[in-house]
This record gives sequence, C-alpha cells and structure tokens, in this order.
Amino acid sequence: FPTQVSFDPALDLPLISQQYDLTGANIINIVQRVCLELLSREESVVFSELLVEHIQKEYQKEGRLT
Repeated sequence: FPTQVSFDPALDLPLISQQYDLTGANIINIVQRVCLELLSREESVVFSELLVEHIQKEYQKEGRLT
C-alpha cells in the first residue's frame, strides 16, 4: 500500500475552497474518507472528482444541498 498521498497537479484547491463552505471538522472528515477510499483502491493520488464526491457526501450527511 502507498504510504503517502499526493494531489493531482490539476487539482485546484483554492477554487474548491471558494465553492464549498466547510468547517475544520468537515475538512477532517473529508480527508479521512478520501484517504480510506484511496487505501481501499490501493491508490495514492487525490483527484478533483474524488475530493468533490466526498465533499458532497459530507454535505448530504449534514442535510445541506450541494
């Protein structure tokens, strides 16, 4: 299994941070879920699609619309 996670160079974190209203707790939950999914896939790169998918799941968990 990979021991380090990296971001896809095309991932625009500043843009994503402007699009979504997230608390520190939300971010921790999202990072944990993304890392667990990467482990299950035996992958180590975070792509935009995966990150946004888990942001939307966090929103759904809180009953917020995306």
